Amino acid sequence: MTDIRINEATKNESKFIAYLQSLPDDELQKKLSIIRRQEQLAFSQKNEKGLLLLQQWEKQVIKARYRRNEADVVAERKTSAMKINKQSQPLPFIFEFPASVTEEIVEEMASKQMRLF
Repeated sequence: MTDIRINEATKNESKFIAYLQSLPDDELQKKLSIIRRQEQLAFSQKNEKGLLLLQQWEKQVIKARYRRNEADVVAERKTSAMKINKQSQPLPFIFEFPASVTEEIVEEMASKQMRLF
């Protein structure tokens, strides 16, 4: 029976992770806690196949939490970027120096630096 469940967990891993991803984080944490207690029990009873199945489930819950948190971070960054874009105001105007004035300023600064040395 455990072999069948291990094969099912392996075969349908992506479906299980997608389902687990839809659950609230506190529920995932609760599932993880229960699985870990069951792992301790399976280990103490030397139930190797049961332990393998529980480790598979544990891995799936961890992956689901990771992917969910990753998706939350990406969504948060997008909303933050949108808020920043909405708040930022374009400059009222851009003042451009004529090329000759810019060259004069650069030459003047260069000559002042030369005098310091």
